[in-house]
Amino acid sequence: MRRKEIRGLAVLVLLMAACLPSCNRMGKGKTIEVVLVTKALDSEWWQRVKAGADAAARANAGVKVTVVAPEREVNVDQQVAILEDQITKRVAALAVAPAGASEVIPVLDRARGAGIPVVIVDTDINWTPKLSYVGGDNQRAGRMAGEYMAKLLGVRVYTIGALTVSSTPDKDVPSDTVDAQLMRRIAEPTGGHFYSVSDENSLAEVYREIESLEKSRVGTREYTDYQEAHLAFLILGAALLFGEIALAATLFRRVP
Repeated sequence: MRRKEIRGLAVLVLLMAACLPSCNRMGKGKTIEVVLVTKALDSEWWQRVKAGADAAARANAGVKVTVVAPEREVNVDQQVAILEDQITKRVAALAVAPAGASEVIPVLDRARGAGIPVVIVDTDINWTPKLSYVGGDNQRAGRMAGEYMAKLLGVRVYTIGALTVSSTPDKDVPSDTVDAQLMRRIAEPTGGHFYSVSDENSLAEVYREIESLEKSRVGTREYTDYQEAHLAFLILGAALLFGEIALAATLFRRVP
């Protein structure tokens, strides 16, 4: 089973655990209705997430899983409408892959107010009431991909954080912030460095240092173009030969 399908299983297990107290109050024989709202269903990624959720539902009697989604991932308003509809239906639990955090969070607050547990899937959002988050660390995945490509190509990555410094009577205070720890994590695994600069002079100095560190061997190729010089003489010789043949059939033919 692939990771995407495992995520679908994990989502369902979490939601079933959240629903157990209320399901016990409802009594045996009641069906737990869980709705998974993804960003779309038009790609292999979401189809595998759906397959994992469906497989978990089949393996657990008394659980009904419905997977719904907008037509496309950019249709945020459509996802909001889907969520509002599920809250109105009073489903037992929701699993949501938010297409847009600012648009979806108000609706999730409504779900919380209605007592519906919510698991966030695939794309994490800053919403404290969520039951849990099931998905990957996209930032870490991007960093790992970059490190692998740098290693594969044999290049070093240098990162530069440019800060704007404002002068005060006591000291110089940076007016911007740079995630220095993140930028170090990007550069150092490739053998590069992180530099922090605050003006054009320090930036130019960093460029000079990087240039001194990165001395690449440059190779050149030489091509020689030969012109055939005998072609004109060949044409002249052929013309004289044909001329001799032609004259041999006339009065100017050679007398034995």
